[in-house]
This record gives sequence, structure tokens and C-alpha cells, in this order.
Amino acid sequence: MTPPGPRRDLPVRDRIFHGVIAVLARDGLGRLTHRRVAQAAGVSLAATTYHFSSKAEMIADASARLMANYINGFDRLGDRCGRGERHFVSQDELLFRLVANTASRHNIQSLAWCEIIMDATRTDEGQERARRWFDALYASWRKLLAQFDAPVDGEALISGIDTVIGMTLMVHGLGLDEAAVARIWSGDPASAHSTPAPGPSSNAAALTPKARRTRQTIIEAAIDILMREGSGGIGFRTVAQRTGMAQSAPSYYFESIGDLLREAEITLFQRSKARYRELSAERTAPLTSADELVDLTMAIYTREATEYARSSIAHYSIWLEAAREPRLRESVGRAILDQSSSWQRRLAAIAPRGTFEGYRLQALFIGGIVRTVACGSNILEISRKRESFRTAICQSASLK
Repeated sequence: MTPPGPRRDLPVRDRIFHGVIAVLARDGLGRLTHRRVAQAAGVSLAATTYHFSSKAEMIADASARLMANYINGFDRLGDRCGRGERHFVSQDELLFRLVANTASRHNIQSLAWCEIIMDATRTDEGQERARRWFDALYASWRKLLAQFDAPVDGEALISGIDTVIGMTLMVHGLGLDEAAVARIWSGDPASAHSTPAPGPSSNAAALTPKARRTRQTIIEAAIDILMREGSGGIGFRTVAQRTGMAQSAPSYYFESIGDLLREAEITLFQRSKARYRELSAERTAPLTSADELVDLTMAIYTREATEYARSSIAHYSIWLEAAREPRLRESVGRAILDQSSSWQRRLAAIAPRGTFEGYRLQALFIGGIVRTVACGSNILEISRKRESFRTAICQSASLK
């Protein structure tokens, strides 16, 4: 992915902003440096260090500018709707358009924003920035949707924001185009996956027990770095330093960083799946109602957004890396398909004749976790998700 450079006639600070966005989208936040930004912006290294003394300052400026551009865009859209030049039939149509844009003309900005919001989960400053983002987003969307004939439902608006976040991560993780987004949105996801040829298969089974333990230690180190820094912080040198191994050790077991990230993604997904099964196994009888499914969903959601928040964010950060490394999409695709199929099965158990939208429910779940963790995992905010899940589950299963 090589985004076009900024126009040469822009002020230097604006060119630096575009350079930051380009590096975030192309390389990820963990690889953001003054030198790379200067190259992407077409300015001198001295210019970037003059305007921004640190990487954190560049991220804060990029976040503020992205938010301002986004809100201004919604305000302009609202003005056009008010003049009758543009009108959306429903909130759902608006949400689809937003997700479709992440797969097309807003792909670079969307990927950069995802990098910023994932990083926000790791610091108090980032969480405060995320809270400002979502407060402004909520107010902007509410203002726009107020022009529709139906009254604005605050709960539905939050659910819409979460669905867009979750679906956006799927778009990037699977490398979907706009047509594939439309298929998912219409409830026909069968051909939505972009599945590249599988990469090299794991040779773990052929290793000695000691070698398998060493290999797993390397994977655990990569996961730890993912939790603390994101995928951009992973390199063979940093992994070796984290494990105390020789620098050549990680590259002996993994041909590339992409291969190591794929194993980390598989490990994180298998662990999250085991946690889901653990909670499900505590039930002594099958699910028979929407309320029972909501109870189970909330139990899983609360654990993932609190106790296992760092693991959740690490898992989804690999989906962003898959936008840059197509070989990761196979394992990401399996995880997404497995989760959406699980939703389908649970919905079928409580409403055999329902029309199900496993991908949409999965997007609501994922987006809610990312937003909640980015804003600090407030337990009151988490509890409010119950009604959102109940509404979505009942609508999907055609229940009242």
C-alpha cells in the first residue's frame, strides 16, 4: 500500500499531517517515525522535528485533524440533506455508506484512524482522546439523523457507531472491496472473503518438544508486544530481546514477521474461543430464548472488555496488519467466519425460522469492545450494551 503524497502547494504542517496519515496506513503506528513521515510528506526531517517534538505530538495532531475533517464532512452532509440535495432513507443506509467508503475512497484515512484508536487503548492520554472522538461523533450523527422522519434513538445511534467500527475492522482484515461490503450488508456474506493462497504451513509438528517450547515462547513474546505496542512493535530483534534469545532464534522458527503474526493471531483467537466455550459450558441447558442469549453475550462481552481487554485489542490489531500483509487474511478470515457462524447457530437455536445476520451482530460486538476499551472500559458503559444486544438479537432473529 503506497498512498499518494500530499500536494506540494500545501502548507508544511498540512503536508506533515498527510505524511503521518500515509505512514499510519502503510506501515502502522508502531513504525511511525519522523524520518518516514518526512519522506511521505516530501519535506525535510528538520521540518517534522520543528513542528512536532515527538511521535506522540504527531499522533495527537493527526487525531484532532481527522476528527475535525470527519465532523465537518458530516456537517456539510447535514446541510445538503437540509436543502434537499441529499437524503438517506434510514440510519442503516447511512451506516452502509460509511462502511463502504472504508473499502474505497476513505480507505487510507480509515486505516490510519483505526491505528490511532487501537493505540488509544494503551494510555490515559489516548483514552481521553478517544472519549472526545466518540462524544463528538455521537453529537454529529445525532444532529444529522435528526433530519430523518423517525425520532433519533440514542441507543440505536451508539449501536450504529459500534457496528461501523466492527465492520470497518473486518473490511481491513479481509481486504474487502465495496462490492463485498454490499454482500455482507445484504446478508449474503458467502462470497465476501478475499482468500489468498495459503502461506507456508507451520512446521511445529515436526519439531522436538524442546524446540516446540522455544517456538511457543517466541509466539508469547510477540503477543506481549502486541498487547503493549501493537503489531508495529514486532520485529525479530525486539522479540529476541524480549525472550533473551539470540537474535537469530526467531527467524529460525519463522520465515517472516508475517508468519509470526499469523501464529499469534491463531493463538489469540483460539484462547478467546476457549473463553467463550468456558462460559457457554456453565449453562446446564441449551439456549431457548433471546434473553438467555443476551445474558451469555453480556457475560462474554464484559470479560473481553475488562479482564481480557488487552488480548482483545491485540487480536484485532492483527486484523489491521492484514490490510498490509495479505498472507494474514487467511487466518483472519477463518476467525471471522468461525465467529459469525457461531452467531448464526445460536440465533437458529432460539428462532429456527428467523433471518439471521451473524456478521452484523459480530460487528456490533467487536466495535463495542474496541470503543469501550479505547474509552477506558467504564463498567457503567459496558452494562448499557445489554439493551443494544437484546435489540439487535431480536431484530436479527425476527423476534419481538
